[in-house]
Amino acid sequence: MAVSEKLEYFRIDDLFLDPLNPRLGRHRRSDDTPVEKLLEYMSEQVLDELALSYIESGGFWSQEPLLAVHEPLYGEMRIVVVEGNRRLATLKTLQAAVEGKPFSGKWKKISESAQEKGTAFLSKLFSTVPVLIVESRSDIDEFLGFRHVTGIKQWAPAEKAQFIDMLLTERKYSYIEVMKKIGSKTPTVRQYFIAYRLLLQIEDSLAEEELPKEQLEYRFSLLYSSLSNPSVQNYLGIDLNLTIDEAKVPVKKEHLDNLKFIVRCFYGDGKEKKPLVTDTRQLPEFGEILDSEDAIDYINTDKKPDFTTAYEFAGGAEKEIERSLHQASVAIRSVLNRIHYYKKSPLIRQTIKKLKLDSEALLINFSDIDTEED
Repeated sequence: MAVSEKLEYFRIDDLFLDPLNPRLGRHRRSDDTPVEKLLEYMSEQVLDELALSYIESGGFWSQEPLLAVHEPLYGEMRIVVVEGNRRLATLKTLQAAVEGKPFSGKWKKISESAQEKGTAFLSKLFSTVPVLIVESRSDIDEFLGFRHVTGIKQWAPAEKAQFIDMLLTERKYSYIEVMKKIGSKTPTVRQYFIAYRLLLQIEDSLAEEELPKEQLEYRFSLLYSSLSNPSVQNYLGIDLNLTIDEAKVPVKKEHLDNLKFIVRCFYGDGKEKKPLVTDTRQLPEFGEILDSEDAIDYINTDKKPDFTTAYEFAGGAEKEIERSLHQASVAIRSVLNRIHYYKKSPLIRQTIKKLKLDSEALLINFSDIDTEED
């Protein structure tokens, strides 16, 4: 990895935020985004707590320098920070507040706390930022992967997927090479990639008025998790063993209507219909809904379909009752070879009475069950 072994120190004004930072979100990433706009986007990442930490601890942590590259930006060669944008944004926001241009009342108070530390403290904080220069972005792919995809400072699911997509399509790595670089498993890498490509395919197939694209990215984890469900895979005609080239367009033309149906279930229609599935814990039951033509027809025709009713159309209530009865039966069988030791136990006898009453109430609904042939 071509990273300088020499720690250098720079003024804040000489360092530039990365307009291609995955944390910005795909629809905000652009190499011509103005600095002011980047700071506005970065302000959503709780920078105030980090600023207070710098003030309390006496400055920036030299043991965790920023990583930066020399590359063209805004028409000139700049020092662009590739790792550490949140820390740099914090310093730039604090500096603006100290210079009388706070982003908010909160930042005005933070700047007052910083100024109490004195001019020497502020001068050092804003003019001696520790940086390691990297030869190219590709030289720290492995570091970013370990840190933000599988490490302790993880990006959001959509940001991880975007990074994996970049490694596979721009860097031309294989699934196995990406797995080794980020410290993950190959099936996980493949599923992130397919889910991300599915997100892009959804955007291409939907008009903007059908659903704001930001919503798709915001609930990306639901889309990603759904691909583990065999019924979802079957409904979309997706194979999680797709090659990189095959996965670039994961859903074929004959399944596009099915894809739009799943989008409505996950995100609503942007108008009257609300999302049917709101939690990844619902995905097993959603798979059963996809296996039922009656449930799908209900969702397509009802103005305000709800998950519980759709699941009932799919025979979900029947399956839940069967599972509960089966569990009760298994529990009873597990104690049959020991129960005779407790014939005189008041506690056991009281429970047996309740069980008898419950069984009799249950059998009222199945009075003809003894006449059925097995």
